[in-house]
Amino acid sequence: MAVASSHFKLPGGAKNQYWANGSMKKSTESKQQEFLPLIKAERLRYENDLKLIAHLPYKLRIRAEMRFFFIKESEKFLKRESVRLGAKFRKKAALQQFCRSQGISISTYYRSLMAYRQGGIKALVPLLGWHTRPVKKTGRKISRRIEIDPKDPLSFLSNFVTIIKSASIIDATTKQTSITALNYILKYFRGNPFKYRPVALCRRLNQKEIGLLHRYLEGSHKNHRARARALLLANRNSSLIEIALEAHRSPGTVLRWIRRFNEEGIGFVETTYDYTKGNAERAKRLDNIVKILHRSPKDYGINRSAWTLQAISHAYKNDYNFVLSASTIRRALKKTNYTWRRAKRVLTSNDPKYIEKTKRVLDALRSLKEDEAFFFIDEAGPWRVKKYGGKSYTAKGKTKKYPQFQKSKGRVTFIGALDAVENQVIWAFTDTKDTAAVVCLIKTLYYRYHDHSGLYFTWDCASWHNSSGVQTCVQLLNGMTAGPSITIYPLPPRSQYLNIVESVFSGLKRAVIHNSDYGCVYEMKSAISQHFRDRNNYFKLNPKRAGNKIWDREYYEVEKIESGLFRKK
Repeated sequence: MAVASSHFKLPGGAKNQYWANGSMKKSTESKQQEFLPLIKAERLRYENDLKLIAHLPYKLRIRAEMRFFFIKESEKFLKRESVRLGAKFRKKAALQQFCRSQGISISTYYRSLMAYRQGGIKALVPLLGWHTRPVKKTGRKISRRIEIDPKDPLSFLSNFVTIIKSASIIDATTKQTSITALNYILKYFRGNPFKYRPVALCRRLNQKEIGLLHRYLEGSHKNHRARARALLLANRNSSLIEIALEAHRSPGTVLRWIRRFNEEGIGFVETTYDYTKGNAERAKRLDNIVKILHRSPKDYGINRSAWTLQAISHAYKNDYNFVLSASTIRRALKKTNYTWRRAKRVLTSNDPKYIEKTKRVLDALRSLKEDEAFFFIDEAGPWRVKKYGGKSYTAKGKTKKYPQFQKSKGRVTFIGALDAVENQVIWAFTDTKDTAAVVCLIKTLYYRYHDHSGLYFTWDCASWHNSSGVQTCVQLLNGMTAGPSITIYPLPPRSQYLNIVESVFSGLKRAVIHNSDYGCVYEMKSAISQHFRDRNNYFKLNPKRAGNKIWDREYYEVEKIESGLFRKK
């Protein structure tokens, strides 16, 4: 019995529709992935029924199975509702509820159920090619079924031409165009009878191989699914054209698969890709983009001082005659670790002898003997005694405030020296930054380290550091018969970043100056002195040289670094 046009959903409420007339909202291939796992357990129970349609083409078989399991699910639903409702159970109401949940009409359900009861599972197979024509005598319309033989689809096309010719509702232009196209197809296929011959494998597939191919059918890889379907159909001696249509591949591709199976076996189904060529092209593209980044946009006639994705694309097309999209360039730059960063303003030295002077300082520092000492010297201040701001823990939503204009309670200035080996600070408070303060500190260090054989001083290019008074003091001390010799290595101009004592003064300011409100000069000096004493005591208990990276020759290579760029890139 024929089943009228209707649609079904998967058992359990799965949202998939199958149309009895052969059209589907989704491809049979994608629906199989959702359908088969749901009915896998049920297939064993109804194995005998399913064998009756196992010989049918894939699309017809899967739709019939869908309707079959739909009917079985409705029977289970009615039993559950009967037990749950008891005397209140009404079969028609329950069926309406079930059909409503599945999105079909009750009449569609009854027609399918009647077909199943009269003809079994075979009656659920969709009938393709129904044609309605009027009877000449009575004018009543009757239906005539066009039989389709999968082994001879040309007969279906011939009958379809006959239907179009006799259809009165089709206009003459459409009818003529359709008939011409179908006749051309028939002529082409009749001239290639090889495509309709059964395709045979070199051997029959065993059960293990069939199971493996079915697992490929349930997978998500489209090439694996197509190859598995082609082999399964070839194992049933299907025709070449049928396999090509089912696998959505050309007949030549199907023949190549059959040949590969005969030579390599079932393993050829697994698709392997060679990424060597693509990787080489991508690497070359990255190199080309980096080369463009090292040039200026103005070299390409672009009125910009910095590159953008669109500008790089324009330059790439100009150099290599190939268009790259902005997204492709963005991904490439991400792989090369190039990104948008704000430039950092640094203090650089303009001394032409920068490398030479820096090398002298570092060589003297790194070649110290046990009885020699190296000092970084600088002044700090003057710092006014007032209320200061700074970073501190503050309640959310609140901000500490301090007055912009304040009356100064005094000024504090001091000069300090940092022992690079022992990491100790020697300091002295002064009224001003002048030659007298420097001479005082030199004498203090001279007598404090009197048992050493040599003292090395380095400082910036302040005028009082190179004054005649400082030079006279150094000459007098070096002329004494006893005591260490003093050697001075001045730093290049505008290179305070090489003076390690600057970082010590920076830590001092964060610790005792920021957020402070000292009442007098004495309090500030006491806080500064206490900070240095605590720091010296810490490094006596935890010895560590000052300067960290400047001792490392591999990290800090003077010959390869530009002036001012102290940190390694």
